[in-house]
Amino acid sequence: QRQTTTTPPETGVGRAMRRTFGRIWGSLMGTKPPESPVIPTKPQATPAQSSAFKASRSIPRNSVLRTRAVSVTSFDLPHIQKLFQDLKRIAKRENLLSLAAPQVGLSFRVFVLDLSNKPKDGELSIIVNPEVLEQSKLRVAADEFCCSLPGFTVSVPRPQEIEVSYQTEQGEHVETSLKGLMARCFLHELDHLEGKMHTDYAKSPYDISERRNLDLISEEGLVTLLKQQQRILIKERKLQKKLKR
Repeated sequence: QRQTTTTPPETGVGRAMRRTFGRIWGSLMGTKPPESPVIPTKPQATPAQSSAFKASRSIPRNSVLRTRAVSVTSFDLPHIQKLFQDLKRIAKRENLLSLAAPQVGLSFRVFVLDLSNKPKDGELSIIVNPEVLEQSKLRVAADEFCCSLPGFTVSVPRPQEIEVSYQTEQGEHVETSLKGLMARCFLHELDHLEGKMHTDYAKSPYDISERRNLDLISEEGLVTLLKQQQRILIKERKLQKKLKR
């Protein structure tokens, strides 16, 4: 029977001596011991970024901003006509290129869009029951701002060009192509009609950028939007309680 020998495990002192001997031998032979690899540290999000990330995900799933809006079937109803005018008025006052009905507390598939890309001088168009028919394969990422969560932007990849269909405020059907900024605004507002916000594209708080010293929407306009959303939520909750009874 062949005799076998086992090597005792190396102790911490033994490892330290081996490393020290290696450094001495390397200095004598004119070589340097291999350097330890530098592991990059993951950037940390600011408190504001973390708060915005958490706030966007804490919006109740049954709220108007998180539910799919309903289609408009009758265009001559008083509350629908009032919605059209309110969207135009608020967007014009705040110099917004676009604004969706859920952002003012009403769950209808309606948004206003300035197709001329001139917030101060352009004519705002009412977009009703919008759909995307085709979209280009080329996607471009760009920062997007939303007045539902002002002060923060998120880089969102979107198609450069899209073919869309919608109805006007008179109920007429339109098919057209949009590209660049207009395509981005159209898709941004269409996300709102599906209960999706631009911060949903952020995979972590670090993906949300702060926009400081930038007056994107007045305090009066923001308060108006929030109050309208709050009133609608209160009505929805009262209606749900009645239905449960």
